[in-house]
Amino acid sequence: MLNEGLSFSIIIQDYYPDLQIEDIRACLQYAIALVAAEDIKLVSA
Repeated sequence: MLNEGLSFSIIIQDYYPDLQIEDIRACLQYAIALVAAEDIKLVSA
């Protein structure tokens, strides 16, 4: 949804009225932490 350009407010208003902006921010911080912890290895074909 964020990738489609929807704002936090629209996501909450139209899709997830039980969430707060802080909930969305916490999810994004969690996703960033997961990606940062990944070990990426390049393999030649």
